[in-house]
Amino acid sequence: MILVSETNPFITSSSMALSNFNTVSTPSLHHSPTITTRNSETSLQLAPIPETQQPLSVSIVEKTRVTGSNMYVAGQVLITCHSNTGSIPIQLNGLDHIQNLRPRSPYVIVQADGYVINTSHFEPGKPVACFMFDINTDTSQLPLQLVAFWKCVDGISYLIVKHSKNIDIDPSKIKGSVSVAMEDQVNNVQSTPQGVWDTVKNRLTWQISDLMQQYQPDSPQQRLLAKFYIEGKGSSQPIYFNYCLEDNTLPNISIQSDAVEIKQSIVQSNQVVYM
Repeated sequence: MILVSETNPFITSSSMALSNFNTVSTPSLHHSPTITTRNSETSLQLAPIPETQQPLSVSIVEKTRVTGSNMYVAGQVLITCHSNTGSIPIQLNGLDHIQNLRPRSPYVIVQADGYVINTSHFEPGKPVACFMFDINTDTSQLPLQLVAFWKCVDGISYLIVKHSKNIDIDPSKIKGSVSVAMEDQVNNVQSTPQGVWDTVKNRLTWQISDLMQQYQPDSPQQRLLAKFYIEGKGSSQPIYFNYCLEDNTLPNISIQSDAVEIKQSIVQSNQVVYM
């Protein structure tokens, strides 16, 4: 049986206190700053919101890929036509930081003063990727910054994940999780704040809401703590940060039209892996 406890694993007893992380008799904490990414088929996505009374609805989707301190963003502007209304002129705003904007023919007609959506090529109610774009930036744009530390001794693996939020992003717009999957046989798990232990996948997960509740006005950085009781001596494992950020794009791109009202929805999502 695997037991899960919300007890702080670093203060329950003197033998397992956080101060022991720096004792001479045990290995010191270490962390690997390398960040890679993996595609996630279960990444959260925001579908275009159909509004039958509006000719167009728009969904702007960004997927981020992180390598080291660099972040690459691949974006799509998905447009859904709810009726065939001919040609609709539109303007794209917030293009200053975009590299390689690619309108797609025959859905988009490029003109000197903007773009025209040719609704005759759309299937009503079906979203179409009308624009593609790229952005190169750095990881300071992520909604959360994380640094993981491990200490593995015989029978126990300790984990600290320090995290800080991006003050420019509304916390209520962030959804997702931070998780770690253990390769070793785990007999018991303790975590603070209390996470969810999946006995089938051998995975501990904290929701982003758990992290947000830790922040205080005078404490911009907080930490997640976990202790895994295992057979033998374990090793450091990747930390997965899956997120979905609504109503926010890196270049603040938006679409408007003087001819019709447009309903917009925006999502930025990614899975960042801290090795």
